Amino acid sequence: MKKLVLLILIVVTTQFSFANDDIGSSIMGSFNKDFCKATDVQWQHAEGYDMASFVLDNRSMSAYYTPDGELLAVVRNIVSLELPLKLLLDLKKNYGDMWISGLFEMVSGSDDEYCITLENADEQLILKAKASKSWKVYKKIVKI
Repeated sequence: MKKLVLLILIVVTTQFSFANDDIGSSIMGSFNKDFCKATDVQWQHAEGYDMASFVLDNRSMSAYYTPDGELLAVVRNIVSLELPLKLLLDLKKNYGDMWISGLFEMVSGSDDEYCITLENADEQLILKAKASKSWKVYKKIVKI
């Protein structure tokens, strides 16, 4: 039994080290500079970008980097009370009969964008907005 546990630990450790080896040194350097206090960092590699999922100040976040180490965007889940007041009021006024099933903030460059998923018994709406604008319907799904 001890040998099996040791073998599993070796395999898991090896897989994680290989996953981190796929991340370039410029990306790792940028990430460590941008988020030096991040914990529980996990990397995923995709075509054209690398994503780090991590915890910072007890908040789950994701950061997206180009292969050259340039930060593309930072995403974090938020609650509705963290929305800019204009967006929160617009949400209550125009979509008050729906519940929130997902909400995140994305910072890319100097732009803050928000994406929210709203639902009721009949449909699901995905809305997007910039911080100083109103919500725009990105996708509407009719429930069957």
